[in-house]
Amino acid sequence: SLNRIMQQTFNPPDPTKREMKIDETTFYRIGDKVIQTVNDYDLMVFNGEVGTVHSIYNDDNDELVMDVDFGDKFVTYDELSEKDKKRQFFGFI
Repeated sequence: SLNRIMQQTFNPPDPTKREMKIDETTFYRIGDKVIQTVNDYDLMVFNGEVGTVHSIYNDDNDELVMDVDFGDKFVTYDELSEKDKKRQFFGFI
């Protein structure tokens, strides 16, 4: 619940910012600061890397995807994989 309080304080809802809902209590919004919590060798992003949600949009298959800027790279997460990997994805920091 601390993550939700921090998100509400530092990056409150804004009708101009898209959101990606993961479950009933977890969603990410453009501008959120996040941290990877488990190594993902397929995406080449690793535990402890900090990034910012850069964009959320529908891809060519009309699936919701999210780009995260980790400073030295952009990583794209798709909606279905994030629901499956919620426990290893990232939280608001």
